[in-house]
Amino acid sequence: EERRRRRRRRKRRGREKRDRRKRRRRSRRRSPSSSSGSSSSDESDKSNSSSSEDDDNEKRVKQSSPPKEVVRPTVDDQDLRDAKELKQAVQGGNDDDSSDDDDDGPMPLPQSNAANSANGSSSNYGKALLPGEGQALAQYVQQNLRIPRRGEIGYSGNEIEKYETSGFVMSGSRHARMNAVRIRKENQVYSAEEQRALALITAEENQQKEAQLMQDFRTMLQEKKQQKQKQQQQQRT
Repeated sequence: EERRRRRRRRKRRGREKRDRRKRRRRSRRRSPSSSSGSSSSDESDKSNSSSSEDDDNEKRVKQSSPPKEVVRPTVDDQDLRDAKELKQAVQGGNDDDSSDDDDDGPMPLPQSNAANSANGSSSNYGKALLPGEGQALAQYVQQNLRIPRRGEIGYSGNEIEKYETSGFVMSGSRHARMNAVRIRKENQVYSAEEQRALALITAEENQQKEAQLMQDFRTMLQEKKQQKQKQQQQQRT
């Protein structure tokens, strides 16, 4: 029991020593902060007084000085023209010049109504053709015109046909491989157009047959109605 009492006393003494040390440390920390707080308050008072004096001086200077005029930069007509020219040059130039350049060279064939209908329904012109080549060749076939060939520049299709019938040979026809490729492509287009024409003819024939059948049914119904009306009149009499 005596040992336990001694241990308890030692623990109490140790706790008391620790508490004293903590209190001393806290007191030491508070003392410089209070001094610094007093000094900072003095400095803030001084700064506030100096700032108020500066504000008063600035107000006096502003009241004494006249208002300044805002100087705006002037833009001449020449500068505006230069800016417009530069803008046109960056965006691709004038529209008139571009239209003149576009008019040079061969122009595409104007599309007819048949060509427009063909473009609406995508038809198959076979293989080994460039994209859009079959439709371009089909436009000439649909308008009963001669398909132009490579190297035929400066002459119309009728003039070239006259020259060929008279005995002239065009430069494109003399190249064997080029001529064979041209004939193959033309045959593909001709066969596709023939199939399309046959399909149109069959569709028209089917429409005519359907219209005839509808007309026959209508006549039959009208005859039956007339017969019924006659029978009803006879029964009434």
